[in-house]
Amino acid sequence: MNEEELIGEVIKRTGVPEEQARAVLKAVREISSSGDSASAQGLSAANESRPAAAPPVRSADELISCARSHPLGLEFLRRGYLGSVAAEFGVNAFTVEEARVRLEKDRPCAISQEVKA
Repeated sequence: MNEEELIGEVIKRTGVPEEQARAVLKAVREISSSGDSASAQGLSAANESRPAAAPPVRSADELISCARSHPLGLEFLRRGYLGSVAAEFGVNAFTVEEARVRLEKDRPCAISQEVKA
């Protein structure tokens, strides 16, 4: 991955402006090349302790499926803050909204169950 691709990826994942993304990349490079072994080890440890990334979710159905097996579950998908849900699953807000609409359609209505009883 070249520098421009890396900057683009940082911007895409964090939403920070390009100038800040470049500053972060520069700082990381300085730490790793400075010989400051404590900082470099900290970066390595952070990368090693991070779980492997899940494959990208591309549709609302995939998002619902992913949420079913996620530790925060479907309730997080249904009621979590839109930005947090999107960030957690690596999708955009429109995909979260579409998934929420589908979940709501599949959810039985409490009022109709009371009428049946």
